[in-house]
Amino acid sequence: MQLITTINKKIEDGFLPVNALLSKFQFNEKPQSYLTDPRYLPLYYYLGQVSSRKNLLEIGFGSGLVSGCFLLGSKTVEKFLAFQPVVNDEYYSLRIGKHNIANCYRQKSCIHFGDFAEASFIENLTSTKWDVAIVNVNSAYDQYLFYLRSIWPNISDNGLLILDQINSHKSAEQSCLDFAKVNHREVFRFKSKYSAALIVK
Repeated sequence: MQLITTINKKIEDGFLPVNALLSKFQFNEKPQSYLTDPRYLPLYYYLGQVSSRKNLLEIGFGSGLVSGCFLLGSKTVEKFLAFQPVVNDEYYSLRIGKHNIANCYRQKSCIHFGDFAEASFIENLTSTKWDVAIVNVNSAYDQYLFYLRSIWPNISDNGLLILDQINSHKSAEQSCLDFAKVNHREVFRFKSKYSAALIVK
């Protein structure tokens, strides 16, 4: 697939300094080491740069770093929706994530924190066909598969489903492979840190 070949070459060439990306974002504390790896966040910048898509969805918003890098690379995104699940006993604030997105995306965004089944999020999810959907959660197999099945009908034809860090999250990798098999789709791999995967609808 040409998109994979193009981005893998960009990752291998390493022309984009990671610190140039990280300087665009705020952190609660010093960035974890994997964020400084030149094979991780630049992938999403390159995806935004070469994919020319209009509608971006992210499941697992966190601090907005992954989607923020995509938006920095893109000149075409017109709509952005993000979802951050509630994790038991884990403090989370949208403040830094919202600030990070505002630094790299001037149009209106919708960032939802809470229950996936809430009517307000479902309304936003189903009101658009998403050209790119990024899944960036560390969930158990069933929950991860639930996210994939839930967003798949709302991904546009030839839309890109990006699955982050599947080599480090075995439940995510198995969910990805099983989902692709059931839907008769091929799984492509980027030469990125933790091997992000791509499924084309």
